[in-house]
Amino acid sequence: MGGDTILAHVSFLIQRSLGIWFSVWAIRYAAKADYKISNTARAVRWSVVGIGYLLAASLPGPAVVRLVPGFAGLSFLCWPNLAYHATNFLVEWPTAKGRIGSARDDGSRSVVTYSFEVGESVFGGTTRLKLNSFNGYSEGQQVIVAYDPLNPDQSRILPDQGSGRQ
Repeated sequence: MGGDTILAHVSFLIQRSLGIWFSVWAIRYAAKADYKISNTARAVRWSVVGIGYLLAASLPGPAVVRLVPGFAGLSFLCWPNLAYHATNFLVEWPTAKGRIGSARDDGSRSVVTYSFEVGESVFGGTTRLKLNSFNGYSEGQQVIVAYDPLNPDQSRILPDQGSGRQ
């Protein structure tokens, strides 16, 4: 494919994507469904969009070959939370000391609620554990919590290295 053809295809993809993106953005915005994303997540998002669209416009062969990278690019364009979740594998969250609020067995799993402080704000979460992981969590027990610094409501209890809990 020539450069002009690729440019025409990319232009076509962008024009068609804008309507889809705007509609999905309006729904996400109204629902407050987006996480704050880091610069790394932004770079991943726009890289996937750009590379996906470029491949969708330039790969030879049947249309189905171009659909996969095109949909990948469109997905990251319309839903930035994909980049948030993808980059969580690349970063280590800071930790804080927290406390168990409650620990109970719901039949098939144990449900543990916890809270922790970041600055002067209090955050918390709930985690479900395998029943055999329940050993020893009790109300008021101190735990270490890892949290997303941009979205502290996203957090998890870190396993206690000494007891083998997860």
